[in-house]
Amino acid sequence: MVSNGKNGNGKHGTGYPAVLDWDLIASLCEIQCTMEEIAFICKCSKQTLRNHAVRNQGSTFEDYLEEHRCGGKVSLRRAQFSKALGSEGKPFRDEDGKVLIDQKGKVQWEIDPVPPDTAMQIWLGKQHLGQKEPPHEIGGIGDKPITLKIVEDA
Repeated sequence: MVSNGKNGNGKHGTGYPAVLDWDLIASLCEIQCTMEEIAFICKCSKQTLRNHAVRNQGSTFEDYLEEHRCGGKVSLRRAQFSKALGSEGKPFRDEDGKVLIDQKGKVQWEIDPVPPDTAMQIWLGKQHLGQKEPPHEIGGIGDKPITLKIVEDA
């Protein structure tokens, strides 16, 4: 958000530089916000973002945006792979290290186990490993092929 430097009508005038929250802006970049959306949230213009990036971050805003968007993409990729692979979970343990069981004989979980997501594994395989579905063949009766006839409306 922008702080200080506002004139009486709530807008920044000449000689009153805006102060931008670069931690907030980095977070917005990571969740893939556009420059327009960031400017709206920070209550400033896109040009203010550009000017302050050069002055305070030592790069163009476009470079800053791309650099921090990459961090968000890495986080998303990590989450997708975690979902695909699942996790073992972490059971509660007593002082002796024994797993705690409730009255019904079920393990008490501190962190629930997550089963692997086969659909996510397939999708990631198609995206990153070049895997694809085998083509589906449509056959006729027995070994005879299907014959299609195109009929036009008169």
